[in-house]
Amino acid sequence: MYVGVGRRVYARLFEFAEVYTHDAGPVTVPLTQSQLADLVGGSRPTVNQALQRLAEQGVVELGRGGVTVRDRTSLRRRGHG
Repeated sequence: MYVGVGRRVYARLFEFAEVYTHDAGPVTVPLTQSQLADLVGGSRPTVNQALQRLAEQGVVELGRGGVTVRDRTSLRRRGHG
């Protein structure tokens, strides 16, 4: 079944957050938006739109060279439907 780019971004970002986490707090995933786009098979602008939606809702914080995941539970729900 086809899974949209947004959901693929959320799922992959959650997977990486789990790898880089050391506790229950926010975790920074050191991937650029271009790298994330390559990993999910999407374009950078499409990935940026998905990340912007998450940032507006406070789930992530976008930074230079990385994405800080602030709400892993919400990200997991969105990525795994």
